[in-house]
Amino acid sequence: MTHSKSGITLIEICVALAIVAIISGLAVTDFTAQAPHRQLRESSRHLVGQLRLARQRAIADGKDTTIDFLPEEMAYNALGIRNNLPNHVAFDPTKQLERGIIFQPNGTIKPPTRTIFLKNSRDESVEITVNVTGRVKIK
Repeated sequence: MTHSKSGITLIEICVALAIVAIISGLAVTDFTAQAPHRQLRESSRHLVGQLRLARQRAIADGKDTTIDFLPEEMAYNALGIRNNLPNHVAFDPTKQLERGIIFQPNGTIKPPTRTIFLKNSRDESVEITVNVTGRVKIK
């Protein structure tokens, strides 16, 4: 007479759960280590979007539109809305930052080409340039 064993043992379940726990722990560690990089990327893209929107608003409304930078507060004002930078991101303190950029109704900016530097806690940086014609580029 033969007995059929169907199912799994408690030991097999424990081993499988241990493997899942180890893999999950590694994934969470990697995810949190990437937070400063991810926040820098997202913040720079948001700022670029706000700069381009300010230029479009100046052209559409036919009047100057300003973006003010508040480096000591890690924030900037764009289109009447205050935007705070996340914890791991700041304006690069080693680079001089003008107080604002003014887009004119023709889409150009009043001061010459401007560059904004964002930096994260891991010393990674992003350079955002607004040239005199109002074109916004990110490096």
